Amino acid sequence: MHLRAMTHVDEALGQGGRITLLVIGRPGCDDCTRWHHELEQWEGSPLLDIVTLNIRSDLGSSFKEANTWASHIDMVPFNVLYVNGEACAHWNGGQLTGLTDRLAQTGGSPSS
Repeated sequence: MHLRAMTHVDEALGQGGRITLLVIGRPGCDDCTRWHHELEQWEGSPLLDIVTLNIRSDLGSSFKEANTWASHIDMVPFNVLYVNGEACAHWNGGQLTGLTDRLAQTGGSPSS
């Protein structure tokens, strides 16, 4: 899978029949680095886009202002699944089982 960084606070996530996994992290987070690497190696759902956000960046601050629930994130990596533009699942940590379980619950169908 290809990970890309969020580029704008109002970026459309989970649109056009696709699902977006937003991975919120911070620099120097070993768990975030491991999770990014695991996601890059994963050959999962073809309808899944993976977007990363550094919560300590200027964009991260803007994201927290626009999404008040994000101001309470204290454990990273923090994952949010978006379907049809709406956040439909969120969880802490970086484990594929957590991702595949939530994809199955939201109608995404991982291939592995």
